[in-house]
Order: sequence, then structure tokens, then C-alpha cells
Amino acid sequence: MEKSAFIELVKNLITPLFTGCEILGEEESSNRDSEVAIGANGVLLCKMDKNDDYRIAIKRVLPFKNSDATLVRSILSEIRTINHYNIIEEGYKKSLQQYSLEKAICKSVCEYSYNTLHTLISLLNVWGNRTYEGQPTTFGFIINDTLESRQENIAENLHISKVLTKDFSALLCDGISSCVELDCDGFIQNHITIPQLGFADTYSPFEFVNMAHQCYINRIGLTLQKNGDMLIFKEQELIFAKRRGQWNSFSHDEIMAKLAIKPTEQNYDLRKSVYLTALDTAFAKCGGCVAFLKKENAEEVLKHIDCFDIVSEQYYNLKKQMEYEKISDSQDLDTLLNFQETYKDNFEEFLSNNKALKANTIHKLINGRKFDELSRMLRQELVGIDGATIVDSEGEIIAVGAIIKINAGSSGGGRLAATKQLSEYGVAIKISADGTIEGFSYDRTENHAKAIFSAG
Repeated sequence: MEKSAFIELVKNLITPLFTGCEILGEEESSNRDSEVAIGANGVLLCKMDKNDDYRIAIKRVLPFKNSDATLVRSILSEIRTINHYNIIEEGYKKSLQQYSLEKAICKSVCEYSYNTLHTLISLLNVWGNRTYEGQPTTFGFIINDTLESRQENIAENLHISKVLTKDFSALLCDGISSCVELDCDGFIQNHITIPQLGFADTYSPFEFVNMAHQCYINRIGLTLQKNGDMLIFKEQELIFAKRRGQWNSFSHDEIMAKLAIKPTEQNYDLRKSVYLTALDTAFAKCGGCVAFLKKENAEEVLKHIDCFDIVSEQYYNLKKQMEYEKISDSQDLDTLLNFQETYKDNFEEFLSNNKALKANTIHKLINGRKFDELSRMLRQELVGIDGATIVDSEGEIIAVGAIIKINAGSSGGGRLAATKQLSEYGVAIKISADGTIEGFSYDRTENHAKAIFSAG
């Protein structure tokens, strides 16, 4: 494969799989080098053929892992197979490359049933582009990835490749409240009514927590959403998702580690609640911004927040003191009167101000609870409110729907600029309306916000 064609393949097929990637360039290589390897600082190095005298260097916000290199190695192996056929027509070639990507993903997920999973993905790709009685269709399947799951004397027409070609299959399962169970060869085994859990701390979008919980030990889950997106679950976690026509991998543990502002931090439950909320908001596609602050910097963030966005009595009092110190030497009567009108004697009186209607409503809904004590649904709904949700290192909710006052010289769109501003005080996460999650912290050495992870 020519170098230009390989670079194009990497750009269109490999980098979208790992959100937050960029091609750094190339480096010299010899036939002694592996086609795919992890280089310095977690950079991924890859070439199509053993004898190529170069390798493309790909950098990601999160360093690449050995499992990522294994997946890319499998993708390139599949593509080398189809390259032997010397296909000229570009559209067909791209379709086969996508087919190779999906086949490699299935092999990385399953030990025995990767052909079944690949068949399912191909069939759901078709269903994702059609409707049943004018409505988009949802599906959910669980594959038993063990040889012991094979059924003897099973009728050939019970294979899922036969069933999903028929319209009636659109009514069999939805992937949220029900799913169809298959053996490793793709034959129907069972219908499952998915139990509704009383807890929901699984690394999965909130809507699919119950489905993900069914995917334990050797059980692989696959769902199709109404918008055509597909999700793959393993070991009760979301591991791959096809969104906007592109497959993405998810590295939950690595992101959780990046959310630890200090290596010695023990607030695991709080960090997990912040990340799960970002994940839920991303898959709800409503966009949002959530900041998780360092303990020593929490008070400083108040200079960027309007008092009417504050929902915490503790931080309202700190804001009141901060504003009082600013005007205490002022001789301007109007300024003093405005301060007295805004900051009444106590927090309850402040919340009764019509300008504080949103803050009072949210304060009532929170009802004194920490961020990680709220339900996932409520957290998602709060973060979805236009503006930023800000939480301190103890889980105290400082503000919800806060319009952030940006320092002069900030760049990017409103949500991105606000996220970068908040990263100066901890870790700030931007969730785009298209579902991409980006985390930032502040680099004191280079004096700017720096991306520390990306997903979706």
C-alpha cells in the first residue's frame, strides 16, 4: 500500500476509534520493527507491511495500551487480507475496510463467538438504516461466548441471521427492558426480561445499566439504538460504541485515574459519580460542563460565578464575604445599596429573591445531599442545564447552570472556554451535544488548560 493511501486509512479508520487522536508524523523503520508497537510516551507506531521503511506515529490524550496495539494489529491484518484482491473501486474498498475494522473489534471482544457478533453487527447496520411501521427499531442481544453454550439438534432457521431478515424480529427485544440470548454459534437460546436494578454504578450509559449488568463472565451484549448507534458490553461495562457512523473504544479505568487531582486522593465514589454523569450526559446528547475542584482552589472559583447560580449555603457565605471585601472601602452609595439588596441577612432570604428562582429550585431538589449521593438521573438532568455544574472535592455542589465569567484572552466556543477556565481550579469536563467527552486540567508550567482525556 502506498504511503499516502496508508495515512488516509489511518486517518479515516484507526484514529476515530480512539477519541482524541492525532497523527504526529512518521519515523524511520526497518523490517526488524513490528508493524504495530507502543513507542515512547504511549505513542502508537504502525505500518502496513513488515518491509515498509517508515511507521506512522499516532498520539492520544490518554497513552495507548498494549490492548489498543493488539486491536490495531488485528485491524491491519484484516485489511492486508482484502488488499490481496486488488480492489480498485473506492466505495467498495472503504466498505471492506469498515468490515475489517468491525471484524477485528469482534475478535478483540470474543474468544469463540466473534463470527456471531460480527454477523449481528452487520445485520443491525441494515436495521439502523430502516424502520418498522414508520418507526426506528431497537434491539438487544446477549451472546454466550463459551463452547458449552452450543445447542444440539437446533433448527437452522433459528439462527439469528435468518430471524433478523424478517419484519417480525423488530418486535422481539429492545435492549433496555428485554433482550434475546444466543449461543456462541448465533442460534436463539432464550428471551430475557431484564431486571431493573436498585443501584446503577456500572460503566455504561444510564439507559443501558440494566442491560450491561447482564453481561457478566462470558456474556457479550450488543444493542441498537433508535438513532442507529450500537453499543457493545463486556464484563458489565460499555467497551465499544458506534456513534455517528464511527466506532469508539472506551477506557474507563484510565479516565478515572486522570480524574484523581492528586495521586493520594481517596474520593473514588465522587470521582466515579462525576465520570458516570459525563457518560450519561454524552449519550443523552444534551451537552454539558461539570467541574471537579481541588480543595484548596474551591473558594477561588467564586470570582467566576454569579451569586444567583450558587446553590450551597457555605459557598454563598464565602461569595458574600468576597464581595463585601471588594466594596468595603467604596464610597459609592449605589454600590453599597446594591450589595445590601443582593446579599440579604441569610441564605434562605437570598433564595427567596426572584432572581434566585433556579438556585432555590435546585437547592430544594438536592436537599442537602452531596453530588455522589444524588441519583444518576438527577445528576444527568442537572448537568444538562445550560451552564456549568461545579462540585468541590468533598462532593458539595457549589453551582448548577452557572454562566462562567471568562478571563480576557480565552479562546474557543462558550462551553469550551468555560471548561478551560474552570480547569484552572481542578478537573473540568466538556460534554458536546454530539456526545464527545473531553477532560481538562491546568498546566501551571505552560500556563494553559491541557486536555487529559477524551472519549466518545
